[in-house]
Amino acid sequence: MYNYFLKEKQEHYTKTKKTLNYYTCAGNLVKLKRNEFHWLKEVNSQSLQVSLKNLESAYGNFFHKRSRFPNFKSKKSKNSFTIPQHIKIIDSKIYFFKFSEGINIKSSGLDDYRHGAEISPKSTSVNLGTSVEMSKKKCISTEA
Repeated sequence: MYNYFLKEKQEHYTKTKKTLNYYTCAGNLVKLKRNEFHWLKEVNSQSLQVSLKNLESAYGNFFHKRSRFPNFKSKKSKNSFTIPQHIKIIDSKIYFFKFSEGINIKSSGLDDYRHGAEISPKSTSVNLGTSVEMSKKKCISTEA
């Protein structure tokens, strides 16, 4: 979604000289789920919204001169997704909305790499993916 809406924002600015904000993109995301990309309904909507918030943050950082203009994300680099809410961690398994089987943290090869923090049952947000810094290891980070 990040790349899709980065392209949309660029095209919209080229045509109108105005930027699309987060709320407009979020509304367009709902329309995409209903009309064009039905498979997006299989994904937790909050995870999709996190990618839009990341894009909005990247634009904000650019306009406040804290970073360069946002780049398109490569499929070869860090592949991850965030589950911002409705997660449960029970007996070394992570459960989240639309994935009731859960992921076994120990047998799936996931490593908690975030400053050596332990995966806590009180975690409120989980980021699953691969880490470029750690030689493409599968990893997990959590926020309490």
